[in-house]
Amino acid sequence: MTPKEYLKQIEHLENEAAHLCFELEAAQSTVSRIRAIRYDNIKVQNGTPPREAAFESQIDRVIELRDALVSKIAETDLKRHEIISVLNALPNVNHSRLLFKIYVEHKPLVQCADEMNYSYDYTVELHRKALGAVKVPMVSAAR
Repeated sequence: MTPKEYLKQIEHLENEAAHLCFELEAAQSTVSRIRAIRYDNIKVQNGTPPREAAFESQIDRVIELRDALVSKIAETDLKRHEIISVLNALPNVNHSRLLFKIYVEHKPLVQCADEMNYSYDYTVELHRKALGAVKVPMVSAAR
């Protein structure tokens, strides 16, 4: 795994969490439209057992998505802390600052150059050197 791929893991995990959140909101919207059924007018015609109500599977889906989202958020937080630790271990503070802005705060190079009072060309060169200084942990490199 390259240093850039390693650092982009935060963004990928955040995107996956956002997609799960979107799915959860859609499923919750479906469940919120479920209305009660009046059973006082229903008469049993034969001895067949009742089927599972459709709303039960929808509620199960909401619970499943909520659990997946909580898990994905926890995974994202762990990965973010791991990557920040790797960035903090860099010997050059400017490398660490730039990579933090790009991969943790998701800022474009132009904005980073402006915030750090560097020219864009220098920022591009600093980014290249900073990526070269990143040591990808062996556990993450195997994935």
